[in-house]
Amino acid sequence: TNTTVTASQDVYIKSLSGEVVGTAKTDANGTYEIPILAGALSVGQTALQLAEDTTPSIAATQYAFVSAVSDDGAGKALGINKTINITNSAVTSTSGSTGVISLGTSNLQEIGAITGSVSFSDTSVTKTGTDVYIPGKSFFVRTGSDGAFHLLFVPAGVYSLRIENGVYTKTVSVTVAANKTTILGAVTVGLSDRNPLPLADVLVGTWTSSCWSSANSDLGTATTGVLTITSLTSTSYTGASCLSQSTRSGASAVTLVSIQVLSDSSLYLVHKITSTSVIEKTLARVSAYSNNKMTLDFGTGFEVYTRASTLNLNP
Repeated sequence: TNTTVTASQDVYIKSLSGEVVGTAKTDANGTYEIPILAGALSVGQTALQLAEDTTPSIAATQYAFVSAVSDDGAGKALGINKTINITNSAVTSTSGSTGVISLGTSNLQEIGAITGSVSFSDTSVTKTGTDVYIPGKSFFVRTGSDGAFHLLFVPAGVYSLRIENGVYTKTVSVTVAANKTTILGAVTVGLSDRNPLPLADVLVGTWTSSCWSSANSDLGTATTGVLTITSLTSTSYTGASCLSQSTRSGASAVTLVSIQVLSDSSLYLVHKITSTSVIEKTLARVSAYSNNKMTLDFGTGFEVYTRASTLNLNP
């Protein structure tokens, strides 16, 4: 069913590039008059067919009359997206003259749209300002404080809807039918949608390492090894993994006992020096990391390594 434009409804005139050239609100009778600044409209030779058109007119410059209701109270998005053909006969170019274009009666109708709301399992993340968009398309919105979003005038098709907020990214497959509103409802972005994952989760796996000692000021030849972390308290390595190195110069044998994650930017490496049974802690700064790569900077606290050591997670 069609819904007649009602009072206080926003209406717009837009160029085909999306620029708003005029706006107004309807009165109590649903009528409106949109003032347009001199020079805001131009006439050329373009053509574009919108949803309500049967055949596009070429001998004009086309603009769009647009109005929309994100939710009519029953979960439907309503809208109007109708072409206006601007011709010399409609608006003269004489300085100081006034022209009026009659758009007739337009009805709000259900449109192709995607609506829903976003929430996060991570309670430290605010819903406000979450990006919701279709990659490669011109459909983009940001959520308000309630996490709700409305992508309007979406053509029929299958889309990969992207939701992004800081380190969290989630992709949802959405099918939009012609002139129908797709209601996704509540979309929860879980902890597993974080990229990168928390450092404690990223650490578990098999890593190859490359590191340089302070003697190699030009980086020189890297010392390499393989470190397997099955848990933060169970590790094994071959070669000379950076994480397995002693913090004490001259120690004959060293074992990496555990890794204590302080935050996503720092951790303690707990070593046991076999010859003395001494337990030592070394603070390592995590200067950068992703799910498959991280850079640890031991600084002056880890004297053997004054440059960053890069570890690559084996897939």
